[in-house]
Amino acid sequence: MVAKYIRFFNEIHIEDVSLVGGKNASLGEMFQELTALGVRVPNGFAVTAEAYRTMLDKAEAWEHLHEALDGLNPELCSKVVYGRVTTGLNEVAYCCYKGFPTQRAT
Repeated sequence: MVAKYIRFFNEIHIEDVSLVGGKNASLGEMFQELTALGVRVPNGFAVTAEAYRTMLDKAEAWEHLHEALDGLNPELCSKVVYGRVTTGLNEVAYCCYKGFPTQRAT
C-alpha cells in the first residue's frame, strides 16, 4: 500500500506530476538533483493523487466536491475539505512521517 499511496522524494522525478502533483514532483526532482551534487536536502514524501482519489471515493465525496466547486458554495466546500482520511492512508502516512528522523540526505 505504501508504494500506491506514498512516494518518497528520492523516488520522484519531474515527470511524476500526474502521480504526485507539480509541487511534489519539483521537490522530488530537487532532492534527486541537488543531493547528487552534495547539497544536503532532507528527504520527504508525497501523498499520491491516487490516495486522494481513494479518499474521495471512500468518503463518497465526489458529488459534494462537484457541488462545492461547480457553484463555489462555501458550505459544501467544508464537507470536502474536512472529509475523513481513510484508516489505511492515515497509517501509511503516519509510518512514513515517523520514519523521517532516520531518512537523511547523504
